[in-house]
Amino acid sequence: MARKERDVNLDIVERQAHAWESRRRAVEESLANATPCPRGGGPYITISRQHGSGGATIAREIARRLDFKVYDREIIQQIAAETRVAAPLIERRDERATTALDDFLAGLVIPQDPGEAGFITELFRVVNGIAKNGRAVILGRGGNWFLEPTWGVRARLVAPEEVRASRIAERDGLTAAVARRRVHDLDNAQRAFIRQVFHRDIDDPCGYDLVVNTAALPADAVVDIIVAGLARRVV
Repeated sequence: MARKERDVNLDIVERQAHAWESRRRAVEESLANATPCPRGGGPYITISRQHGSGGATIAREIARRLDFKVYDREIIQQIAAETRVAAPLIERRDERATTALDDFLAGLVIPQDPGEAGFITELFRVVNGIAKNGRAVILGRGGNWFLEPTWGVRARLVAPEEVRASRIAERDGLTAAVARRRVHDLDNAQRAFIRQVFHRDIDDPCGYDLVVNTAALPADAVVDIIVAGLARRVV
């Protein structure tokens, strides 16, 4: 009996391993086949931001000025709604790298988990659709690495770590040490996600049209720069 149970367990593991390999291959296929928003798509703005650089506030002000819509958690909610997967399962994948072991174990424990490949495929599809429809400010999710740059502006917002930690500490009521650790951890998580999915360095300036230090300029000046960049790009 014990041997039979062991054989059954091994069969389950082998089937899950095969499913995991299929999902991993699908990630590569999604990257290779990602379709940029076609001619006539946009206008859009992607904002890649370091935690504490003020990206959400700047995105909202850009959207207000241009009568655009901000897409942040809305991207995750749309993926969850269209795949009928609970939003918390999608959020587990959001801007986080996944090890092979984690992805494999998630499939064993939570059958509804879409896996890395499923999440990335849906992320590409949803963000491409948002960019194609236009009048959008897209926060994070690596859109700058796969959207057609002709029809939008790709901005990266940065600031020194100590400045960002100070902002987070004040905003969230944290100690300086906890805020620094949070900033450091989230920076590393984003960097790992971009490296794993797009095989790029998130800090490579060639991946953006604009890189702006928000510690050096007030938020309204940063908004001016990005809006002006979009105006010159799409005219």
